[in-house]
Amino acid sequence: ADDDGVAIFWRESSYEVLRISFLPFREPTAPKHSAAVRATLRRRRDGLRMHVLCAHLSSGDHAADEITRLNELRKVHPCASSSLLQWVEQSAAEAPTIFCLDANSKPDRTEVDTVWRAFRSLASLRSVWDACFSPHGSVKVAEPPVSTNKMRGPLSSQPCKIGHHAYGVIDHVFFSTRFERARHAWPPLRYSSLAAARRNLLPSLSIPSDHAPVIVDIFVSQRLHVGPRLLALGAFSIALVAAVALGLRGRS
Repeated sequence: ADDDGVAIFWRESSYEVLRISFLPFREPTAPKHSAAVRATLRRRRDGLRMHVLCAHLSSGDHAADEITRLNELRKVHPCASSSLLQWVEQSAAEAPTIFCLDANSKPDRTEVDTVWRAFRSLASLRSVWDACFSPHGSVKVAEPPVSTNKMRGPLSSQPCKIGHHAYGVIDHVFFSTRFERARHAWPPLRYSSLAAARRNLLPSLSIPSDHAPVIVDIFVSQRLHVGPRLLALGAFSIALVAAVALGLRGRS
């Protein structure tokens, strides 16, 4: 469903898939086609229904590239009935929703309009990065995390990016407010300086990808309707390996 591949995996013994949906979002004239994927799952032990979505936006660090990504979020593809941004919002209104996104866009970009601001403007969504970045994208911590730290060499198939240091949080996990909270199950990468980051570029022996994995546990401890019943849920975690959908591939 995507030129670089997006995938959603779940534990078959715990979840039943009710539906797989696709939403195209890239311009029809673009050289490559892209679609977001949504798996609607039902938890077997109590019938709790949820949506899990995954998508990958266009790459590039220039202002024009961010405009391209915003168009991918907001424009309605001729073969779709809603935009990607609307689809995520509609999903969150229907059921507890998790959205994994390789945005190729950092929260702290300097443009007025950014991918991060577009998603954080939705009242129904929160991010696993909220402790580190404000809804407007300003950095809230002394050593912000990164999900990519790479520099392409002379044999890269993308010559315009050779020597460019790609560094920052570009992989995201958003979750609807029906979930109580999320925490990192795998500590994000942090560096004390750019010099330190450049001494430890990805891929590496410990992280064999140019993206670091984003692995989070997402908790529910609130009363949710499951069909005609009102279910009181204790806190439980969903181990979401976002790296499967976001980081474990060699091209962004």
